[in-house]
Amino acid sequence: MKALLIGYGSIGKRHASILLELDFKVHIITRYPEEVSSYKFYHDLKDALAENTYDYCVISNNTDLHLQTLNELQVANIPKILVEKPLYLVHQLKNKIAFDYNQVFIGYNLRFLKCVQKLKSVIENQKILTVDVYAGQYLPLWRPDGDYRQHYYGLRNQGGGVIMDFSHEFDYLLYLFGHLSLMYSHFSKESKLEINTEDIFVGHFKSEKCNSLLLRMNYLDKVGKRSLRVNTNEYSIECDLISDSICINGALEKYDNLRNYSYKEMHENILNHNSNSSACTYEEGRKTIELISDIMQGNK
Repeated sequence: MKALLIGYGSIGKRHASILLELDFKVHIITRYPEEVSSYKFYHDLKDALAENTYDYCVISNNTDLHLQTLNELQVANIPKILVEKPLYLVHQLKNKIAFDYNQVFIGYNLRFLKCVQKLKSVIENQKILTVDVYAGQYLPLWRPDGDYRQHYYGLRNQGGGVIMDFSHEFDYLLYLFGHLSLMYSHFSKESKLEINTEDIFVGHFKSEKCNSLLLRMNYLDKVGKRSLRVNTNEYSIECDLISDSICINGALEKYDNLRNYSYKEMHENILNHNSNSSACTYEEGRKTIELISDIMQGNK
């Protein structure tokens, strides 16, 4: 099988190594061919499609280029396409694409952590009373690959800021608890970080399954934490998404996963996709951006 990888930054490198493990021949489109050693590379998509047919495509270039890349792939006969999260920027929502030749998925790999899958099975028939989510990472430590001030993380027009950067949290809340309605939100720039986006966010939501979901996110936490706590009538459950562990009524289950476990699970799920699959679809990816749009517009 042959896979086309568009973009070869840090996440692109991770996808490339996983695709090799899955027995793909990997071709790469990159502006920096000097970084590509063991892969066949192209400077642009037109040349790559002219010379080859592909079974799978991964889009891992900058978020602001996702929509343009999807448009260029719209008529390419590639059965399955994975777009790194998020799908695209808020102002691009009006540009909905109809795909005739491809199935399109979004790279929300946190769905595939064992603690998230375990939580989903435990709460399936439970009345959800409260949900409390926290995601915090200190930006210069979280993204050490170069000067954070020179990357998209702090640039609004390239998809930076905690709301877009932590879109994983919106995705797995939608995945676990259904449609989210925004009740209240606040976001602002509070720290000395040299960025032009928000570095904190607090939101209160209700969903089809729970009337009280609290989400807090920031670029400030020097320790780094991603946690999800759920109370039902029977259980108090906390997931640690960094260590991939779950604590149910005080009983801890810790999973010893390899670093790329959730990514590999996601790729395999997409490649073997059926009606029971967990991979984030194109329509689900749009719902996440629609929710972020509501937040950005200050809807309550």
